[in-house]
Amino acid sequence: MVNLHLCADEISFMDLLKYVYSNNLPTTLDALLDLLLTADKFEVVSCSRDCTRALQNLPMNYESAFIYLDLPPCLLMSPTVEPLLDAAKQFLVANFRNLDKFMVEVLNLPLLGLQVVLSSDNLQVTSEIVVYDTVLAWVRKHYPNMEERREILKTHLLHLVRFPFLTTTQLTKDVLTCNDIDPEHASKIVICALSYKAETDSYRKQCLAAEEGIITSRQFMERVQSKRPVKVVKQCVVYLDLTRTELDRIVPKCDVWSETFHFDGLEFGLCASCSTSFDHYNFGLALYVSTSSTCTIKYEFSVRTMHQVDSFGSWFNGTRTFTKTEKLYNVHSEEWTNFIRKDNSYFINDILHVKAVLTIKKFEDY
Repeated sequence: MVNLHLCADEISFMDLLKYVYSNNLPTTLDALLDLLLTADKFEVVSCSRDCTRALQNLPMNYESAFIYLDLPPCLLMSPTVEPLLDAAKQFLVANFRNLDKFMVEVLNLPLLGLQVVLSSDNLQVTSEIVVYDTVLAWVRKHYPNMEERREILKTHLLHLVRFPFLTTTQLTKDVLTCNDIDPEHASKIVICALSYKAETDSYRKQCLAAEEGIITSRQFMERVQSKRPVKVVKQCVVYLDLTRTELDRIVPKCDVWSETFHFDGLEFGLCASCSTSFDHYNFGLALYVSTSSTCTIKYEFSVRTMHQVDSFGSWFNGTRTFTKTEKLYNVHSEEWTNFIRKDNSYFINDILHVKAVLTIKKFEDY
C-alpha cells in the first residue's frame, strides 16, 4: 500500500476535480477557502460561486470575518466573492457600530477591522467628534512612533472621519492643532471642511459627486447621530436639517436634539418634539439656553419651501427672557397631522431645512 502525502495545493486541486465531476464541496472553512483560491486560479466560476455561498452559510465570527476581508487582491476584486465580503463587513459593523458602548473592543481591532467599522453610514455616535477621537485613540495605541502614526493617519484613517460635520471649534482647536496629524495635511482638511460649511446647497451637491481630493465624497455624507448636527455661520445664524423619518420617530412622545452650540458666552440647543393635547398630537420646536445671568433673546426662525428652494422664508419669531433656572422654551407648536402631511411645502425631498437667527441682549447691557 502506498500512502500519498498531498500538500494543500494538491488537496484543493483534488477538491476542485471532485466538484467538477460530482458537484461536491468540502465542509470546513479552511478547505473551502483553499478551494475558492484554486477555483479562482483556474477560472472555474461556478465553483467560486458555490464556495462563496457555502462560506456564507457557515457561522460568522470575528476571526472568519477578518479572514474574508484579508483575502488575496485577486479575490477581493471578484464580483463572485462580493456577497461574502459584504456579509463580513455587515457582521463587524453590527457588532461594533455603537462606539461609545464598545470603545475598548474597537480600540483592539486590527486596522482593517477599524476601517470597515468607521466606513459605515450607520455608526451609532452622539456626533462625528466621537469618530475623530476614536481614530486618534486607536493610532496612539498601535503606533507609538510619531512618524509612523502620522503616515497611518494620512493614508489609512483620516479619510474615514467626516470632518464637515465637526463644529468650527472642533476643527480649529482639535484638528488644526493636533500634533499627531501632519500640519500641512491638517490645514487642508480644515480649510476644505470649513469651505463646505460656508457654501450653498448646490456646491455641496458638487462635493457629493466628487471622487477625489483631501476630503472624499463619502465624507460629505452625514451619519445617523443621536444628537443632530447644526451648522453655525457668523456665530448667531444656525442651520438645522430634520428628515421626515426622524420626525416620524418622535411620535407619540419623544424628541430630537441638535448638538449644542455657543454664542456670546451662552450655550444653546434646538429640540424638535411631539406632545399630546386633548385628542391630538402637536409638533413643537424648543430653544434650550444655558446662561449664568438673565438675558433676553430675540429669535427668528425661517424655512425653505417647495416654492422657495434657494432661500429661506419666514416661519415664526419672538422674544423671550431667560433666567438661570429657565433653560427650555417652546418657541413654536402646531397640530401634528397638519405639519407632517405629505403635501406640506416645508419639506423638500422629505427634509425640513430650518434657519434660526438669534440676537442676545444681557440685562447688564441695558
